[in-house]
Amino acid sequence: MTNQMDMKRITLNGKVLLLPQIVTVQTFQRGTFRETIEQKLQQRNLILKHFSDDETPNPVRAEARRVNLCPRSREARKMTARGYPCQSPLCPFCAEVTAVTRSERYARSMQAIGGRLRNTGMLTLKMPATPFDRCLSDRHSLSRAIEQVRSCFRRFWTVINQRTRLFRAGVYAIHVHWDFASRTWDVHIHAVFIGNPDAEEIAKLRRFWGNLSGRRDAKALHWSRLRYPIGTAIRYITPGLVSTFVDRLGRSLDHSRTNVAYRRAAAEPEVLSEYLFAIRPIGARGKKSRRMMASLGKLRGSSE
Repeated sequence: MTNQMDMKRITLNGKVLLLPQIVTVQTFQRGTFRETIEQKLQQRNLILKHFSDDETPNPVRAEARRVNLCPRSREARKMTARGYPCQSPLCPFCAEVTAVTRSERYARSMQAIGGRLRNTGMLTLKMPATPFDRCLSDRHSLSRAIEQVRSCFRRFWTVINQRTRLFRAGVYAIHVHWDFASRTWDVHIHAVFIGNPDAEEIAKLRRFWGNLSGRRDAKALHWSRLRYPIGTAIRYITPGLVSTFVDRLGRSLDHSRTNVAYRRAAAEPEVLSEYLFAIRPIGARGKKSRRMMASLGKLRGSSE
């Protein structure tokens, strides 16, 4: 045990603290978006290690093959790279490039038409949960839930855009989050809008969304002002593996949420397979990819 006589005493807000107490305190660190090359290679190798055998569900095994042949990962390993990037949602290299380019492009477009922190906010719209047991018995359950939230949101946007004009423009993304505790899929929408609705208008929007979606609790619709730059907010709502397997607002995890997401995905191959089957990644054989992110209003015409 350390001798207290050897400790340095520090006075903070009128209280005397010992130096070792300050050093060992675990503080929350926000996740760094740009991971190092070594971390990305570890994430890539984790996917290849767990999902390359014949027992792996076919959607996951197909994506693992694409990650293995991705030119971006080959360049990182100092190997000769030819061809186009894989654009797989499991590829840590392509996922970062996609998120950065989307957030920068959308942020520039919103700022060009007057989007600033003082007049921009984030809207969250949630649907009833989809049990995983239903997905096992019916492979298209999660796909239908995604199309249902897209249909409800299109109706929601059409009505508020025609009747109220609360929001000038924005970017929305469909998120599919896996709840480990309840074993359910939480399908919801995050949108960054230019607008200034008051409390009464938000209450009306909440009632309208409840009629469309069937979910009427307090968490069904949430509006908050942006506290970070528009590019950071758009980067947060960009769907991907982290938003699916990690609660990015939780403070119980370490700073590298991407590593946690890859470990959780590797531990749940059936869940990951259902997610990939529903979102239909770009380049999936015989399928048309689902559009999970798009622009609205004056930004219309740029979508992912």
